[in-house]
Amino acid sequence: MEKLKSLIDDLNLKYIQNMNDFTKFLLLSEEELAGMPLEFLKDLEETDGKRKVLLTGYYVTPILEHCKVGSTRKQIAVAYGQKGGNQNVAILEKLVQIRHRLARLLGYSNYSDFAIEPRMPMTSRKVLEFLEEMSEQLSDLANRELTVLKELKMKEEGDAQFGMEDLLYYMKRGEQHKVDLDIGEIKRYFPVKLVISGMLKMFQDLFALRFEEIKDVEVWHDTVRLFSVWDASSSDLLGYFFLDIFSREGKYDHTCVVALQNGCMCSNGSRK
Repeated sequence: MEKLKSLIDDLNLKYIQNMNDFTKFLLLSEEELAGMPLEFLKDLEETDGKRKVLLTGYYVTPILEHCKVGSTRKQIAVAYGQKGGNQNVAILEKLVQIRHRLARLLGYSNYSDFAIEPRMPMTSRKVLEFLEEMSEQLSDLANRELTVLKELKMKEEGDAQFGMEDLLYYMKRGEQHKVDLDIGEIKRYFPVKLVISGMLKMFQDLFALRFEEIKDVEVWHDTVRLFSVWDASSSDLLGYFFLDIFSREGKYDHTCVVALQNGCMCSNGSRK
C-alpha cells in the first residue's frame, strides 16, 4: 500500500515537472497582439521583430483576457492546452488505475469516495447528484450569459462561432460594458509592496498574529522573502513561511502552498 502511495506521489510530481519543462513558445507580431497593454508588451523578449510569448499562465491568461485578435487567442489556447503532451496523458491513465487500486485495498468503492471522506460527509454518488442539481439550476443562466457573449463577439469580430479561447476575453468585454473598468489603470493603485503589507496586517489583526520579516537569509531566489510567525498574545514562535510570488522560468506555473516542514507539539507543550 505504501508503494502505491509513493508511486502516486511520484507520478503527480512527474506530471507537474513535464508541465514546467515544456519550453515551447510562440513568436507573435504586435499586430497579432493587438489590445495588449504596453507594459505587457515591454515584458516580452523581442526576436526577429516579433515578441516571444512563453506558454506559462503569467503570459497566457492576459492574452486570453485582452488580445483583440481571435486567431491569436486560439493559437495561444491550443498551444497551452498541449503542455505535457502524450507523456502526461499516459501519466493520467496510470494514476486513474493506481488510485482505484489503492482505494479498493482500503475498502472504498472507488478513489472518489476515498478522497471525499476527510473533506465532507458525502459519498461520490451524493456529490454527483449535488453537481447535477446545481447544473440544472444554473444552466438557463449560463446559456443566457453565453448568448450575450456571442452577441459581443458578433459585433466585434463578425463571427458567431464561439470557442473556449473566447470566453475570458468576452467576459472581460462584458464587464467593461457594464462598469467601464480599466483593470490596467486600477492595478497602478495596488503595487505589490502595498498589497502584501496590507494583507499581512489584515491576517495579523484577524488571527492575533505577528509577522516579522527575516533579512539576510539564504533563499533559493533573490525575490523570495522569509517571515517568522508569532502569537501576538503570548509571543510564542509559531513557525515560518516563505513568500515566492513572482513567475520565473523553471518555477511551477500555478498558485500553490507547499508545506516544507510541518510543525508539531512536543510532550512538554511547546511547539516546534
